[in-house]
Amino acid sequence: MSGSHSFSGVETGRARPAGLNWSGLLALFVVTVKRLLAGKRLLGIGLLFLLPALLTILIRFQGGRDDPMEIEFAMLIILIPHSALPFTALLLTSGLIQDEVEEQTLTYLLLRPLPRWLIYVTKLMAAVLTTILIATVCTAINLAVIHFQDLSSQPLDLIQYWAKLSLTYALALFAYCGVFGLVGLLFRKSLPMGVVYIIFIEGLLANIPFVVRKATVIFYERVLMLRWLDLGSEARNAWSIDLDLAPSSTECVLTLLGIGLVFAVVAATWFTVREFRVKTPEAT
Repeated sequence: MSGSHSFSGVETGRARPAGLNWSGLLALFVVTVKRLLAGKRLLGIGLLFLLPALLTILIRFQGGRDDPMEIEFAMLIILIPHSALPFTALLLTSGLIQDEVEEQTLTYLLLRPLPRWLIYVTKLMAAVLTTILIATVCTAINLAVIHFQDLSSQPLDLIQYWAKLSLTYALALFAYCGVFGLVGLLFRKSLPMGVVYIIFIEGLLANIPFVVRKATVIFYERVLMLRWLDLGSEARNAWSIDLDLAPSSTECVLTLLGIGLVFAVVAATWFTVREFRVKTPEAT
């Protein structure tokens, strides 16, 4: 037979010793990273991020038109921010706690001598750093393949461009991970809810040239790319963004960091007070 046990924030917090168990936090961080990178998940995310490089190689192999700037804009400025960034954050953060519940391993986490909020924050930071690392490495590969002919003549320019683009991606990922981490706690079917958010909030509202688009992550990401990457009037017109009226770079950075932090705090607080019911084996 199997029974269910309930773990609340009060019950699991009474026996916790004072101070932080740094070795326990490090172990939890490492285990979380290994779980996130295990199985077919990493392969799927890697292929999604490396799609620009794969398509560029295919175009050159077939002798098609090879314009590095057009490929870069279509793939790294349009495709990656609209698909790879939000979907990667969704896949790696929405199930941080729900996966533990489904696999009946949450009990071991809650019995650790660690504050519950810190357990959630540690797992979230593992997911954030993992997504940023994947995005940064894949962006370097994409740029190297797209601008292969310029690697020897303009290496410093490409490195600076890669750093700015990677930083923009990292800020967006930080915000997305905070949002989808909370979604994973609030909804059992977090993946469908996350997809709805990506399509209707980030996809639809961001393209409406009204104040409502300032409630999206991708709006601030776009402004940063316009300011940092000098994309030109074509991108400004396509996105209907007037840089004279748009937030400054500092405001965009602080907004994206603020989104991630606010959602992380709310999620960590909810994880602390929420009661979880998990199945545990009992002797028959």
